[in-house]
Parts: sequence; structure tokens; C-alpha cells
Amino acid sequence: MNTAVQQLDFALQADTPIARRADPITSTLAATEITASGKRGAQQCAVYSWVRQYPGHTALELGDKCLAHGGSMDRYVFGRRLSEIAADHDKHGHTLTPLVYPGIDKRRCSISKKLALTWYAY
Repeated sequence: MNTAVQQLDFALQADTPIARRADPITSTLAATEITASGKRGAQQCAVYSWVRQYPGHTALELGDKCLAHGGSMDRYVFGRRLSEIAADHDKHGHTLTPLVYPGIDKRRCSISKKLALTWYAY
């Protein structure tokens, strides 16, 4: 099995935090549902694929490209899933291998014109 695929499988199986303790119970229920349904894992896979295809783009740019190509993930999905697959630990403190990382080359987003992180895949 490809190393990147093994890493992705591991990351998707990991118990990364998705709802904060202080969040309302509805957030915890939604987090449980999206994880149990497999939708969160599918989104993580798709986000990883988009970052591999378009390295050096911001979450907004990636979301814009996805929507322009008929996808359903917007900037908010990218923002949430990028932070999850960039995690280097789960909520129990176990070490994970991050799949993506923010670049050191923060730049003006071509859409928002604001300074933003760019993303790259390992």
C-alpha cells in the first residue's frame, strides 16, 4: 500500500477533536454524526486530493476551485478538514503523521485579497 494512502487511512481513523468541550450539545451531536456517517472521512480524503492537485493555494481558493468543478465543498469545509488532516496528535495525545501543512509563504488570497495561509501536501 502507498505510504500516503496508509497515512491517510491512519489519519481518518484517528480521533482528532472536532467539537470543543464548551460547545453546545448540538455541536457534539453533529460531530458524532458526521464522523459516524463517514462524511467527515470522505471530506478529508477529498481535501487531501485537492491540496495535492493545487499546492500553495488558500482554503478559500481551494473551495472556489472545488465549487467551480461541480464539487460541494466550500471554503468552510476546506478550513475545517485542513486543520484536521494537519493535526500531529489526536485528542488522546497519540502522535499522528500530518498529511498537509501550512506553507511559510502567507500571501494575499486571490479572491479575498486578505493575507492567508497556503497549504501543501506531504
